[in-house]
Amino acid sequence: MSRCTSLLLTAITTFTAHLANHGTIDDNAHDPAAVRHRYLRDALNAVLNGHPPPVAEAPSLGCGLRLRPPR
Repeated sequence: MSRCTSLLLTAITTFTAHLANHGTIDDNAHDPAAVRHRYLRDALNAVLNGHPPPVAEAPSLGCGLRLRPPR
């Protein structure tokens, strides 16, 4: 059985409640010096300048969450 060590997920919405970006902050959660793609930074810059983000959905790192239905 695998064990989840971390999960960080971001979402950016516009003023019209349009989901512009969904995913992880960057492509390397373990080594900041090895990051090649800064998804969150690029998405924020694009949205603030009135453009769509270059990557609308970045793969999230870590384990998926399984939610139980409400009782």
